[in-house]
Amino acid sequence: MVRVDEGWTVILIEEVLKEVDKSIKTLLGLLEALARGCILVTSPTTTRLCRKDGLCLDLCIGVGSLLCPPGIVESNWVVYEPFWCYGVKIGGKCRLIASKNLALPTVPQAKLESIESYSSLHDVIDTIGLGERALILLANSNLVDVEPQKGCCGVLGTLNPLHPVGVIGRTKWRTCCDKVFEPVGKGHTLLPILSVGGKTIAWSFNGLGEAVVLGYNPQEVDEPLRLAYLLGLLYSCGEPLG
Repeated sequence: MVRVDEGWTVILIEEVLKEVDKSIKTLLGLLEALARGCILVTSPTTTRLCRKDGLCLDLCIGVGSLLCPPGIVESNWVVYEPFWCYGVKIGGKCRLIASKNLALPTVPQAKLESIESYSSLHDVIDTIGLGERALILLANSNLVDVEPQKGCCGVLGTLNPLHPVGVIGRTKWRTCCDKVFEPVGKGHTLLPILSVGGKTIAWSFNGLGEAVVLGYNPQEVDEPLRLAYLLGLLYSCGEPLG
């Protein structure tokens, strides 16, 4: 666990999901600034928060919420008294494994790797060593155990509301993916975390290390799924704090 001090800024996940365009800009800013000690919450916790107008309430800080030292981001809420929580410190080391044809927002400390250098997703996952964290993008890959599927439209659904990517599905927004790259076979153990119209588009892997696997191209989707990519990036490139 990590101690969060009085006066820290809190962006509740409800605020992140309410204003998607603003949240995307905020997350991109955190990536560029290396977040300077900000935390992405990975387990719900309740504590007292205060607004600028003086109203103080005991509120749940849900998975996907952001905690930052004073002066980094703007928010309606600040921490009233110190508390402890689980999360990842934004700005840790990670691997971003994706097609070389994708140009995506990333973080300076991410090790960029071409997915074309692997023959299968099983091989990719086998390289995730003890304590390593990775974000794997299947879009445009030719992995033998990944199949391109027709696109899908429908309501976003969470298959794991306690995962920072899965929490996007709580919104029940309607969205579309032009194409979904889906793992096939039994060579790897992936847990579904996010769906569109009942079709899984994102998975997690937990073994010696940890990975988020996305089956869509973040360049070709609308704001909610781009936000899911950015939360997946912050989470994967975060240093676990407990």
